[in-house]
Amino acid sequence: MPGYTRLVMIGFCVLIVNLGNLFLMPLVLADLFARSSLAIGLLIAPGAIVAAFMARYIGRWIDQYGNMRFLIIGHVLLAAVLTLFMLGLHQSAFVITAGYLFFSPAISASMSSLNNEASRILPKSQIGSGMGVLQLVQFFGGSVSVAACGLLLHRIPHVTVEQAYHYVYGCLLIVAIVSLVLVICHHRASRPTSPAFLSNNS
Repeated sequence: MPGYTRLVMIGFCVLIVNLGNLFLMPLVLADLFARSSLAIGLLIAPGAIVAAFMARYIGRWIDQYGNMRFLIIGHVLLAAVLTLFMLGLHQSAFVITAGYLFFSPAISASMSSLNNEASRILPKSQIGSGMGVLQLVQFFGGSVSVAACGLLLHRIPHVTVEQAYHYVYGCLLIVAIVSLVLVICHHRASRPTSPAFLSNNS
C-alpha cells in the first residue's frame, strides 16, 4: 500500500527530528552556554508545558480541519525551528527556549495527524498490525537519530564545537525537509480525482 509506506517513512523521519533535537538541546545548553542541569530543565520546560496545554486543542482541530493540513503545518514549523537553531544557535540560550515553544506543539500535531491518517487509510482488519509497525519504525528512527547525532558531533573533523552543532542541526533540517516532501506527495496522491469529484468542485 503506497500511501501507508509513505506514512511509515514520514513517521521514521519525524522521530529522527524529534529525538535528535531532544538529544542536542541539553548538550548545546551545557557546552555552548555552560548552563547547569537545573537551568537546562527550566529552559526546556516551557515548550513541554505548551505542548501539553495545546494537546487537546490540537486533537479537536485535526478532527475539524483534517489530518493533512496539520501534517503540513507541523512540518513547516519543524523546518522553521531547525533553521533557526542551525543559523542562530550561538546567539543565546533563549533561542532554544523560543524555538522549542513551537517545536514541541509541532511534533504533537505531526504525530497525532500522522497516526490519525494511518488509521484512516488502513483496512479495518489491518489497523492493529499497521499501527504497531508504524510505531515500531518510529521508535527505530528515534534510536538511530540519537546514535547518529552523537557520532556526527564527535566525528566531524576540523570544526569547533559550535560549528559541529550547526552541522548536525543542518542534517536534521534536511530530514525534516525530506519528510515534508513526503507529506506533500501523500497529500497529492490521496486527493480525490474522480469525475464526480471534479464535477462537484467545478
